[in-house]
Amino acid sequence: MTSSSNHICLVWSRARYTMVTRSN
Repeated sequence: MTSSSNHICLVWSRARYTMVTRSN
């Protein structure tokens, strides 16, 4: 796992969290 992959995972997690919050 490279640093880039970790960064993408973090961003994706945040984006998903924001989407769920907006949906709610």
